Amino acid sequence: MARMPQLGRAVSTTIGLAILILGTTYGGMELWPRVEAYRTMQELDRRWHDASLPPSARNQAAQLLAEYGPDAEPYLLAAAHDGEGRVREAAYGYLAGLVPVPEEAVAICLAAVKDEETPRSRAVAARSLGTIAFMIRHTRSERRGAIITALTTAGRDDSPVVRRAAVRAMVEASAVSVDPSPWLEDSDPLVRYAAAEAIYWLDPQNRGRMIPTLRALIVAADPARPGDVWRPFGLLLRADRLAGQPLVPTFVGWLRHEDPRVSHQAIGWLQLLGPLARDAVPALESLLDGKNPSLRAHAAMAIIAIHPAGCDRAAACLLTLLRNTNFPPQRRIEALIPLGRVVTDAAVPPKVRDAALQIIRAVPEEPGIHPEFSRRVRMFLEYQERIRASMTATSAVRPAELQ
Repeated sequence: MARMPQLGRAVSTTIGLAILILGTTYGGMELWPRVEAYRTMQELDRRWHDASLPPSARNQAAQLLAEYGPDAEPYLLAAAHDGEGRVREAAYGYLAGLVPVPEEAVAICLAAVKDEETPRSRAVAARSLGTIAFMIRHTRSERRGAIITALTTAGRDDSPVVRRAAVRAMVEASAVSVDPSPWLEDSDPLVRYAAAEAIYWLDPQNRGRMIPTLRALIVAADPARPGDVWRPFGLLLRADRLAGQPLVPTFVGWLRHEDPRVSHQAIGWLQLLGPLARDAVPALESLLDGKNPSLRAHAAMAIIAIHPAGCDRAAACLLTLLRNTNFPPQRRIEALIPLGRVVTDAAVPPKVRDAALQIIRAVPEEPGIHPEFSRRVRMFLEYQERIRASMTATSAVRPAELQ
């Protein structure tokens, strides 16, 4: 019987070292990232609790730590008890991102929304509670009920910042059992807007309740701060487009504002209403004779969108702009967009449409025209010809289908 050769001590030692090296190398390739992540979380946690660092640096450490997800849970829970308010505030926001949500995180945010000193911290805790309530909607109904009760209480907080956050949190929680109507009468306009949003999402069958509030917010807004108009106006149009028609007089009044930026915004709001803003056409036409060329062009575009059947003056204004060599080509190209509607919309009188096409066709042949502008005009004409041919073919097929 053959015998296996006996290995010497030196050979055995060499093989053992080789196995150890291989195990360390390849096993460590899987283990090392977790070790590095743990060390990084330890360092971030140290920075988070380092009172000698400025709050901004500590908050940045908290944000980076939160990106580790569930592995960062112990650090986030500890940070929610930090002595620095801004650190606790950041922790409340990150706790809502833990999946599954630990019970301690719920308890921390419930206490914070009631006991935190600063409105901002209470507001952050409220928003986190809204997210948590949505996440546990199918698993922890009793806890979810306690959260929604806490949000309702926070909606009566002395600070409008907290009230607004609480109402928005109800939307995030999909708290359909809560009636947001009382907040439509809040003293703070942003809370009233949040209540309108809550009705839009939570009670779509009764959106009519929010219409008067949204219109009042728009009328009372400062048009020099367009965001104060855009927010309620956008929500109003989504809820009920027809409800925007009573705002036409308000927008018309802003057309003559001393700040041309406000006038531009008012034209845009009227244009969004389309045919509902028909009563604004005379006021828009008066702008066609103004000294501001940009305002003239914008008013002309709005008239074409609002009243294509009566857009002869507006079309003439844009055609003049198209041929005005004192304007840069980029500005003149912008006039092609509304002119596209002039030459294709069936509501535009044929006389106006044909005259516009005749003028546009002559533009590329004008002497000294910019090459890129000429190319864009030719592309526009080719595209319009394809549209007109398609419309002609469609109108010819329909009578044949009826036979």
